[in-house]
Amino acid sequence: MSYGFLNGTTVETGLGAHAIERMRPGDRVLTLAGKLERVVWVGQTKISAKEVARAPAMKPVRLLADNFSPMSPTRDLTIAPGQGVLSCFGAGRAASRIMAAKSVPLRARRLSVIADMTFTQLLLERDGLILVNGIWCQSMVTEDVIDGVGYETQTAIHRLAG
Repeated sequence: MSYGFLNGTTVETGLGAHAIERMRPGDRVLTLAGKLERVVWVGQTKISAKEVARAPAMKPVRLLADNFSPMSPTRDLTIAPGQGVLSCFGAGRAASRIMAAKSVPLRARRLSVIADMTFTQLLLERDGLILVNGIWCQSMVTEDVIDGVGYETQTAIHRLAG
């Protein structure tokens, strides 16, 4: 399971962008399907330099601003290595897919952790891709969610890809 997004990341809600660490159960976030889905759980994970030294695969990934296209992400985004990111390479291409952050190409880099970092993850009432720092990323998925994403999210991904 991914430990989510570095605190300070913004997530789009029905009332604009909010810091992810300020989200609470009952808040609603915008999904790629164009709906506002209810947050049912908010979890935080603190990782330390010692933990990362013992388990280098835990190193967070930073996606630089404009990594995928202009304004996507809108600013640097630091995420867990297993965090799902929607990759769209332009209209008319069938290359849209959700990738684990550790396999994201282009200008992504593993970070050295020199101080404790706190990450926040959101579990929604229904699966979905949420808009964080201007890029669509997977919300937390539990064992109860069927493989992949739901029909509405799949449809939205296909519309986005052209």
